[in-house]
Amino acid sequence: MKVRESLGNRSTIELMVLLFTITVCVTLLLAGTAAAVASVLNPEADVSMLTSALTNVMSVILGALLGLLAGRSDMLAVTVRQKDGEE
Repeated sequence: MKVRESLGNRSTIELMVLLFTITVCVTLLLAGTAAAVASVLNPEADVSMLTSALTNVMSVILGALLGLLAGRSDMLAVTVRQKDGEE
């Protein structure tokens, strides 16, 4: 299976970040759906606090993913430099 092979090559930290991101994304989708349904069923309902919380969580997720990408690119650059030094 390709999924099992690609997950097997990842570090524990990467797997934890992926699991965290998937969990939070599912929660965000459910909360966003709940806000949309609430605003349709009851137009007078104030969903601004929920949408503000969703926006804040999205910012945290994007920051975590960008940090992961930056760390991976730095690790790759160090690995390439080490290989160039060996040759």
